[in-house]
Amino acid sequence: NFTVTLSFEKATHVRLQLINQLGEVVQTKTLQNVVANMYDFDVTGLSNGIYFLRLATNDLVQMKKVVVQQ
Repeated sequence: NFTVTLSFEKATHVRLQLINQLGEVVQTKTLQNVVANMYDFDVTGLSNGIYFLRLATNDLVQMKKVVVQQ
């Protein structure tokens, strides 16, 4: 498992997606009115390898690489 820590200046809607190397979305979390918080992703059942975490708000899109090793 891994934890994502979020912090924004104002409350916003956030969509987090975990994407595999083939571009397939394997997990999605949609969060409402987030200012600051921590969210856990359960990677149980996922194959070892490289994934990408896509964070999207109305004003921002970011991608981060995540390595899963179990």
